[in-house]
Amino acid sequence: MAELHAEPSPSLFPDMSTTIAEGKGRIRPRARLLKTIGAELISSEVVAVIELVRNSYDADATEVELVFERPETPSLATLEIRDNGHGMSREVLLGPWLEPATDWKSGKHDAPTSGEHSPAGRRRLGSKGVGRFAAQRLGSHLELRTRPTQSESELIALFDWTALERDQYLDQVRIPWREATAEHVDAHGTHLCISRLRDPWTPERFDKLKLGLSRLVSPTMREDFRITVVINGASDEVRPALDAEKAMYAVEGEVAPDGRCTIAYTDINGASETWERTVVWPPEVAAQCGPFRFRINAWDLDREPLQMFLKKTGSKLGLRDFRTIIRDHSGVSLYRDGFRILPYGEPDNDWLRLDRRRVNNPTMRLSNNQILGTIQLSADLNPELKDQTNREGLVTNDAYRHLQEVVLELLGYLEMRRFNARRAMDIDWQRRSSSLPELDTDAAHDQIETLIEGIQKSSGGASETRKVEALKQAVTDFRDSTADAVRHYASLAAVGQMSGLVFRQLRHPVRQIRSDLDLVREDLRSGVQDPEDLQDLLESVERSLRRLTEMEARMEKLDPLAVGRRGRRVSSLNLAEVLVEVIEPWLEEYDRHGVMLELKVAHKRTVRSNREVIHQVVSNLLDNALWAATQGETKTPRVTVELTADGFSVVDSGPGVPEGVGGAVFEPHFSTREDGHGLGLTLTRDLLKTVGGRIELTSSKPATFAVTLKS
Repeated sequence: MAELHAEPSPSLFPDMSTTIAEGKGRIRPRARLLKTIGAELISSEVVAVIELVRNSYDADATEVELVFERPETPSLATLEIRDNGHGMSREVLLGPWLEPATDWKSGKHDAPTSGEHSPAGRRRLGSKGVGRFAAQRLGSHLELRTRPTQSESELIALFDWTALERDQYLDQVRIPWREATAEHVDAHGTHLCISRLRDPWTPERFDKLKLGLSRLVSPTMREDFRITVVINGASDEVRPALDAEKAMYAVEGEVAPDGRCTIAYTDINGASETWERTVVWPPEVAAQCGPFRFRINAWDLDREPLQMFLKKTGSKLGLRDFRTIIRDHSGVSLYRDGFRILPYGEPDNDWLRLDRRRVNNPTMRLSNNQILGTIQLSADLNPELKDQTNREGLVTNDAYRHLQEVVLELLGYLEMRRFNARRAMDIDWQRRSSSLPELDTDAAHDQIETLIEGIQKSSGGASETRKVEALKQAVTDFRDSTADAVRHYASLAAVGQMSGLVFRQLRHPVRQIRSDLDLVREDLRSGVQDPEDLQDLLESVERSLRRLTEMEARMEKLDPLAVGRRGRRVSSLNLAEVLVEVIEPWLEEYDRHGVMLELKVAHKRTVRSNREVIHQVVSNLLDNALWAATQGETKTPRVTVELTADGFSVVDSGPGVPEGVGGAVFEPHFSTREDGHGLGLTLTRDLLKTVGGRIELTSSKPATFAVTLKS
């Protein structure tokens, strides 16, 4: 309400007009503001219970008991949350506890139970002064009983949250309380009894609650903090359902305040490795996530490797049960001072976007449901990672984005070693999971010919011999037609890839021709008579014709399929000429990215191959090399194509192929590019086989791919 003065005091406003009245107003929150903070801001009943359990931890409790009576009938149900913490004095209950957004835990008060650390030395989880109002989310009535340590009396307060819905101000709401002699001399702590629950508690909701509570406390936390759930008299102590130490693949370590990191890798095969890295670390303090400890566990969920894992670990679980447990616990969870920050690590919370990241590279990347990770933070050492007001997540600032970036970098180390470990396993699931089968018609043909020769030796008579010869010829024809079909598709792929390049190069001259022809049309319509104007028209037409000639020459490069079917077979080719045909359309694209592309011809080679296959192979390699060169740190990025004694090589100045993955670059779906599909080099390898060629990675740094072709 504004306070009006008959005689205005010195004004705070610019003197723009005559003042009629002046004063100062007050902000008075309505009582329903608490409903917004408690019942509406917290997303679910499970989150509300977890929030109240966190408050018990802040009060130095070692035991918390959740007692549900008749939870299936909300109007009759009760939920009691009992802890053995230090309790509250009358001053705390009537003061900070009833103050929304109090700074009692901020360290600005001298009372023994205030501050960022509890009397027992625990780093408090709450700081915003709103967590206790989570009780509203659970039921409409609350009875609070609390008794401080060494006190002979207890305090009782009654809360009717329906009063908050009345049209009154917050300071008009009255909370009845009384102090009485304690019934049990040794008992201390806080007891919340919530009645008239808002929702029924189904078995599915209890499962979510127990799962959430089992993951509430960090697996590495050594403090005594036990949680028990009692449902209609049946007691169940909450325990983790998954042994975090038994992982198929795992990395763990610690990131120091300056970004230095020690990493240890282990897997089910007995491999172990420890190394040091410096992860990406911005110079600005406000953009840094701060130091943390981590452990990331991963599992293959395919039948055969998972069966092998369960056998090695002696697990009594079946495939379905183990997959269910992994699914329920999957994700990378964040813990601060030993307690979990929701919702990170929930099965449906992919805060690192792992599933989207895996789409482009399913063989290399891990999905969210294959990972159980823990990131251990500290409120003191990670000050830029701030809670949202609803306590369900961190503020999305630069420090949070930096944390995402670092965790993904650490996960990449695990993925790389896991990929190599899987390739070393004696399991055939790898080939079955590939969507691009390896093409080896020559091997199949040789095997069939051997069988035919055996039949010939065992059979007699001219009739049988003719049948066997006919069969042999049919197999040969099938092999040739299969290889020809693959080369045909290769030519289509080559045209598609090169057309994208050439079409981008055609856009500018097409616009220039259109501009010139528009001017010519306007001049002709206006009836040009002046000889100089006619000369300008003639020059515009000639300029357009020259550009059309250039465009026609470029378009010719896009028609390798114009030749007949026989032209698509293997033939003698001047390798240097074919390389020039492919490289020319790429020159403008390379120039646009600031990368130099050069061709070195030290040998004149004639090869027996297929033009379209070479087109596709070179285009794939140039595409990869262009991306790699732009990732390097050299001031003059460069890609070199060089003729060799038995083919050609492609070398780029990029960062090279990561250590330990050189043997995997030709595997289907393997890629070191976030936007890569991991099929280019696989297709390149298989295409070369159809013409008797091969490709190898002869150097990881600089990345060098050598192609061998038949003479």
